[in-house]
Amino acid sequence: MQNKSPLYRGFCFFWQNRFGEVHLGMLRSLPLLFLLLLSDLISAGPWVQKPSLPGPGRHRGFSFVTGNKAYVGGGWNGWTMWNDMWEYDPASNSWTQRANTPTNFYTSSGVGIGSKGYVTGGTLGAALYEYDPATNTWTAKASAPQAAFWESNAINLNNKLYMSDWNILMVYDPSVNSWQTLTPTPNQNIYGPGVSIGSFMYTVFEGGTGTVRFDPATNTYTQLASFPGESRTQASAFEAGGKIYAGCGDGVISDNIRDFWEYNPATNSWRQIDDLPGDTRENAVAFTLNGRGYLCTGTNGINHQDLWMLLPENITNVNDPDPVSISVFPNPSSGDVYFSLAALGGSETVIELYDATGQLARRERWEGEQGVLRRELLPAGMYSYTLFAGGKKYSGRIALH
Repeated sequence: MQNKSPLYRGFCFFWQNRFGEVHLGMLRSLPLLFLLLLSDLISAGPWVQKPSLPGPGRHRGFSFVTGNKAYVGGGWNGWTMWNDMWEYDPASNSWTQRANTPTNFYTSSGVGIGSKGYVTGGTLGAALYEYDPATNTWTAKASAPQAAFWESNAINLNNKLYMSDWNILMVYDPSVNSWQTLTPTPNQNIYGPGVSIGSFMYTVFEGGTGTVRFDPATNTYTQLASFPGESRTQASAFEAGGKIYAGCGDGVISDNIRDFWEYNPATNSWRQIDDLPGDTRENAVAFTLNGRGYLCTGTNGINHQDLWMLLPENITNVNDPDPVSISVFPNPSSGDVYFSLAALGGSETVIELYDATGQLARRERWEGEQGVLRRELLPAGMYSYTLFAGGKKYSGRIALH
């Protein structure tokens, strides 16, 4: 028999193991390009690039998923707001332009519920619009009780739209076209990217590093394991396989970042995974489609259009953070607190101090091997701190008398 190329033999092996008997006559007729593309897919890492959004590069757009398709639109490029919307079909791996949004807007949040998509918040204020893919039309629905904070995110939980606005939750029920306002316990400010898993809603990067779970059955928030990476805002998150994948954003040290992290609700733990292969960015959209997580658009001064899909089963670069202790004295203290930072090599350091309720009480930047936290107006109590330096996080607690 004539010798076959390694690519050909590899494809035959893949086909036989995945689908059964190999029909060589059929394989000989396959275009070489198809074989090359399939080979790339088989050997791909956890991130796979998909066709870019055909419209202009942008950030602060919206996305939602319904009917096994994703929709991305809105946003701006720093001086122009867009009102176009595009449909991504994973079956054909292609984009199709759909009806423009009723008005130009950005920093708005979208969510799919049933067969419809919903967009609210941002420059839309309290307005809510519903998109019907079957008729390719937009319809104004009941307005929210108040305009949501710009970094709030709409989340589908139990077929209702949940939108956090600092210390309240606004809940929209599409079956009756009405809103209600909840004040969960404890009453704390909640914002940041979020997802739903099972009967819970999770918010990550709350206050920069917080991880919070909301239980609608008891109307309560629970603080979970803090995010161990660099504190950030304007990040992105999606769910895949019952885990949360979150990253990118605007860091307290780095301007824009492209690292990605995995949160496992079963173990209440974080681990760092492979970075996003594309450029650094903030204000990208993220969504879950057919069990896969996607990230699209965003900016670092350059407005992006690229689309990336994460394959969690291909994750190889894992970093389980191992924070070390920092010398803190005096502790407890009735005045200023000093931090010995010799282990950090004198790099720029950012400290974040949180009070007993989890609220950010102070954020400061230091240079050199020693830093001082001024008591000033800090009330007595127990505080937790995080230090960020060299891309790592160091944590501990201090008591002020």
